[in-house]
Amino acid sequence: MAIQVKCPSCKAVLKLPSALAPGKKIRCPECEHVFAPTAAAKPAAKPAAKAVAVPPPTAKSSPSQNDDDDGEGSYGLEGEKALSEKDKKNLEINFGELRDKFPKSKRGPAIAKLVKPANFLLGEGMLIGILALIGFIAMVFPLVFTEGKPVTDAKMKEQFTYMGGFVLLGLWGALICLGASKMQNLESYAWAMTGSIMGLVLLVGIYGVMALSDPEVKAGFNEEPPKD
Repeated sequence: MAIQVKCPSCKAVLKLPSALAPGKKIRCPECEHVFAPTAAAKPAAKPAAKAVAVPPPTAKSSPSQNDDDDGEGSYGLEGEKALSEKDKKNLEINFGELRDKFPKSKRGPAIAKLVKPANFLLGEGMLIGILALIGFIAMVFPLVFTEGKPVTDAKMKEQFTYMGGFVLLGLWGALICLGASKMQNLESYAWAMTGSIMGLVLLVGIYGVMALSDPEVKAGFNEEPPKD
């Protein structure tokens, strides 16, 4: 327990951690005076506890207050609803003017209808091109690898005839791919129809011809593409 002693020189009150032994001297930190406490030391007074302010208990919200809080959100919804109903006619007029000023593009729906037929047609053209390349190589092979046997003029003429046919078949497939590309990008209705007609070899072109006959697709081709 801490005790208090008073310096006889400067009268300063000193606090000691515990009671001193009889006859023991201490030095005052204020005036450097050395003395032996004679009077009974007083225990140091405990600091007064600070008063803590206790907040008053909050009143529980009554049902009426809860109803008011809940009703506040509903009032906002009703206000928005009332506002939308009030300006509904004006908004419809404004949107109508915007639709008239910026008409909806017809190219988007046309492209959506031509995605599948264009892809099928492109696949057919690539397949025909691959078959033509394989056939052309097959015709060149006997002319290059003769195994020491001379190639007769008749055989060479026959092979060149087949090679020319496979070249034409490759061009056929290339034109189908070109028509599919023009169809997919709405660049040329004539080329798209030409590619579809040429694709009738494998009956895939029927899908393209039917899609190109759609009035909505024709309107998309007739519309000018957007400028960059």
